[in-house]
Amino acid sequence: MYKLTLKMAGISYKTEAETILEALTLIPLSWEQIKAKGEITLIKGTKKHEHLVYLRPLRRCFANKSAMMLLSKRLELLLQ
Repeated sequence: MYKLTLKMAGISYKTEAETILEALTLIPLSWEQIKAKGEITLIKGTKKHEHLVYLRPLRRCFANKSAMMLLSKRLELLLQ
């Protein structure tokens, strides 16, 4: 079970899912609503990783499903 938190412009979005991709898709944002860089905090069991994502890659992630899959795979590798 992954716990994912996206902090962006003073607002925090929290989700939990079986995979990182599912957790990212559960965040209720469209690419048009993203106005600033964000910090993704990923927790699985006792492991924790924080990752800073700048504006353009974050917007691309929420606009394009394949970019979201790429980000989820990168986060999974960083968590190991």
